[in-house]
Amino acid sequence: MRPAAPPTTTVVEKVYIRFAGWSAGETEMKNYEKIIKMFEEKYPNIAVKYEVITQMFHENILASFGAGVAPDVFYLDSAWAPIFAEKGALYPISDIVSQDFINQFYDFLLEPFRGPDGKIYGLPKDWSMLMLFYNKKLFEQAGLTKPPDTWEELEEYAKIIADKTGKPGLAIYLGGFNRYMPVALSYGAPKPWFDDPGDASWFDD
Repeated sequence: MRPAAPPTTTVVEKVYIRFAGWSAGETEMKNYEKIIKMFEEKYPNIAVKYEVITQMFHENILASFGAGVAPDVFYLDSAWAPIFAEKGALYPISDIVSQDFINQFYDFLLEPFRGPDGKIYGLPKDWSMLMLFYNKKLFEQAGLTKPPDTWEELEEYAKIIADKTGKPGLAIYLGGFNRYMPVALSYGAPKPWFDDPGDASWFDD
C-alpha cells in the first residue's frame, strides 16, 4: 500500500492595485474607504491604495506612463479620454466586462470613451446636469411672472431685475469654472472676466 501523497497547498500571490483620483473630500474619501474595504473582503488577495493627485491631474497621469509609474486605475475627464486612448495608455474595458454591464450606461456617456477601434476604454463614475434656478420673490419684485425660455430672455430678465431691484440679475456658479479661463485666453481674452475696473490685468508687478 502506497503512502498517501502529502496535501498540496496553493500560494496565492498578493496583488496591489493603485487607484488615483483628484478628490480628497471627506465624504468621498469615506465612501471610497468603504468600497475598497468591501472589495478587499471579496477579493482577499487584492489590496487597493487610493492616491490623490490635486494639481494638473491629467498631465501628471500622462507623465507617469512615460516614467513607468502610472496607477492601475484612475479618474479621467471625458474630454481627455481620446488623448489617453490615442497614446495607448488605456486598456479596453469592453475586453474584460460583459456587454450587458456596459449597456447599463447611456450611450452619450460612453461615447467619449469609445476608441477608433470601437472599443470602450472607460466608464463614467458619475455625471450631472447643469440646472438654471430662479428666485421667484426677486422675479415678482421686478414684475416678471415666468422664467425665461431663451438665452435672449435670460439676458433681458437680468437687466430688468438689476434695474428694478438694484440686485444682480444673474449669478454664475463658479465651481470648476477656472478650467475655462485658459480656453478664453487662448482665444484672445485680453483681461479677467469678472474684475472691475475693466482695465485690470492678469498679473501685477
